[in-house]
Amino acid sequence: MEKKWKSEISNMNAELTADIIRVILSKVLFFNLPSCRLVSKAWNNLILNCKFDPPILISNLLFAYDCPSRNLCCVEFDPKYLEGMSSFVQFSFHPKFSSSSMSIINSCNGLLSLLILKRRPESHISYVLYILNPMTNEYFKFPAEKLKTRCCCGRLYSYGLGFSPKTNQYKIARTSFLQDESATFVEIFAFGTTREWTPVGVLPSLVIEDHGVYFNGGLYWIGDELQPRDSTNAIYRLDIENEKLEKISCPQYGGGYFFVGVFDGTLYLTICTGTVDKKYQVWKMKENFSWIKAFVLSRPENLRYPEHPHQPWGVSQLQPIKACEDGKILCLLAGLHLILYDPKTKRGEILTNPDVEIEKHMHVHQIDSFNFNSLPNILAGKS
Repeated sequence: MEKKWKSEISNMNAELTADIIRVILSKVLFFNLPSCRLVSKAWNNLILNCKFDPPILISNLLFAYDCPSRNLCCVEFDPKYLEGMSSFVQFSFHPKFSSSSMSIINSCNGLLSLLILKRRPESHISYVLYILNPMTNEYFKFPAEKLKTRCCCGRLYSYGLGFSPKTNQYKIARTSFLQDESATFVEIFAFGTTREWTPVGVLPSLVIEDHGVYFNGGLYWIGDELQPRDSTNAIYRLDIENEKLEKISCPQYGGGYFFVGVFDGTLYLTICTGTVDKKYQVWKMKENFSWIKAFVLSRPENLRYPEHPHQPWGVSQLQPIKACEDGKILCLLAGLHLILYDPKTKRGEILTNPDVEIEKHMHVHQIDSFNFNSLPNILAGKS
């Protein structure tokens, strides 16, 4: 009887159709999906191809990395939650990263590019570049940086991870400022080809954006034009497929601090102006690389703790992170405060407690997808 029972169970599992498996997977939270890949080949294939509707829309989720505690969480931001956010899962980093000082460069197709700071004897500091798949905890490590000169942010390079949909190829770019030539040198590393950095061009600017931002097949940087001296900032785009650099238009502004990112399906640019009464101009890029002003937000007056000792940008950085169903826009100010902007009243409401001093700040990155395949296969274009 016992053997017959086991046989019936085996036959029942074998008869599960793809539609039934999709229904089952649609009830499973995404962070449990790697374990579900082990059930059978059919389950594994459906998860790898994401052929099911997840219980939580990926478009509503973001990676949130907080400093200095170095925790990476998957977070949904929404005004309905207490102080505007709810954490669904905290990722466990590979032990190699647990005791290191780490910063996230950018995200691309569910992968993260990371920069790890290594402190060695005699006060020697080096930076190591990694590509990480947080769903499998696999990583790809680059050799440590060896240049002697550093860019304006203290590092040797500024980076950006990108993807070409046409060739199914991942590439990472890096920029380095050549002080003697007053120009920025741009190189690219293409996975699946020769493992070396290839020069792609020179920019007549000092790249002032922390790292490159990936959007729709291109990497974007903000540069400070060095010649002529009275020139305004410039925006540069590197096409991931053909590896060509181009300068695109920049909104007209009266000076201030720039911040570029991805929001609501397009690239946006935030310009912070003013010293005491700060205002944030938020611009959206159109398909022809021109810009349209989306809204202007004044810094809330009742912000008692506007800055943080570990946040180098102070209150100059405003990051739109979610367009709500009622038309309001949720923004993150300086990595510290969640502010809900109402386009009808043109005012912002602070969702975080303005009377409490915040001990940590967040770096938030969009999640466009999750990838449950092995990292070598992903980078080789086999996923």
